[in-house]
Amino acid sequence: MSLTHLEKTGSLLGIYEDNTWEEKQIKIKPQEVLILYTDGITEAQDGRDDFFGIDRLYQVLESGFTTEAEIYRNRILESVHNFSEGTPRLDDITLIVISRE
Repeated sequence: MSLTHLEKTGSLLGIYEDNTWEEKQIKIKPQEVLILYTDGITEAQDGRDDFFGIDRLYQVLESGFTTEAEIYRNRILESVHNFSEGTPRLDDITLIVISRE
């Protein structure tokens, strides 16, 4: 399994009235998974103010590849929850997992 990080194409939607974004297209091939998430995932903090971070997210994704979107969603959310150790969230979490079997 290989991970590809797609770069953002603009700032947050709805923040600035005259913002523009670059449109890109990707193809999801059979046996690939697309994961879209907000910074609430990577910026979740534990009781020591450490961030969950992109490296931990990649570790979760690499720990048992599956094309089942629900499994990835649950695995990511559970990992963030366990990492946070009950620390209150400072940001919302949005997570979309799309798979092609």
